Amino acid sequence: ACFVRPSDLKTMEEKLRVDKYDSKEQFEADFRRMFANCRKYNDPETQYHKCADDCEAFVNVRLALLASRIRDVPPQPVAQPQHPHPASQPQGHQSQSSAQYNGLPPHDSSS
Repeated sequence: ACFVRPSDLKTMEEKLRVDKYDSKEQFEADFRRMFANCRKYNDPETQYHKCADDCEAFVNVRLALLASRIRDVPPQPVAQPQHPHPASQPQGHQSQSSAQYNGLPPHDSSS
């Protein structure tokens, strides 16, 4: 049998490691595909088919728990830069805040 759309834990781990998933739905879809493939290509009485059922039940519980925790966390506002972009400064003028924005150390005028 040839897998048209394979999925396995090692591949999923690698995709997580290199940040290939754009959403939790993609991650979940790979789990679902892995379980579906296991059931499709293994007879119901085999340990593989039964393991797919057990593992999917476990994943369902964990994903539901994770989803409930995510719903309980209030969304955090996206942090805006506190310093204006240097292009917004008039020519020849650079404030201390824009120097920090550029990654340069602040100018010490006390010396």
